Amino acid sequence: MKQLISSLLLLTVIFSSKTFAQPPAGFKTGYIITADGSRKEGFIKENFKSKATIIFQSADGKKTTYTGTDINETGIDGTVYTSYLSDFFKVISNGTKVSLYQKVSDASGKVIYNGSEVVGINPGTEGSVNDHFIKIPSSNNLMLITKKNFEEVVLAHCTDCPTLVESVKTNKVSYEEIEKAVQLYNNCK
Repeated sequence: MKQLISSLLLLTVIFSSKTFAQPPAGFKTGYIITADGSRKEGFIKENFKSKATIIFQSADGKKTTYTGTDINETGIDGTVYTSYLSDFFKVISNGTKVSLYQKVSDASGKVIYNGSEVVGINPGTEGSVNDHFIKIPSSNNLMLITKKNFEEVVLAHCTDCPTLVESVKTNKVSYEEIEKAVQLYNNCK
């Protein structure tokens, strides 16, 4: 009988802990890495398009709103987003030679506060939501890459990969295949 009660108690504890680990309505499981490098696990509600923010809820239920300047990275249900200046970018591909990102927020025009004091208006980053950006490890900047400048960017920054350069020049790889181009470049010897 004691064994049956112990087993039932153990099942209750396991079931209860899984219930508590469920995200609150509108939130997803995730993490943030703050500007000082601290990692925090919890639940996240993203407001990328409307406010260029996320709401982070810790295990104790405390909610905090973060902008792109407050955190370096967030992971939401397995998808990683990085922040650059004040905007959020979805990480599409991380590579040793080049990484590919997609802009998911637009912080331009948002009021900047220092405590309760207004200190300015955020200029945001170039480009629009859904635009692609690349980052070369030797640079801290993200570079906008569009259908118009795709060939120019590849020819200027990927000269050490003749296969990719030739594929772009002969239209075998186009902007619509930007992920393939990034993969080709990262795999180029």
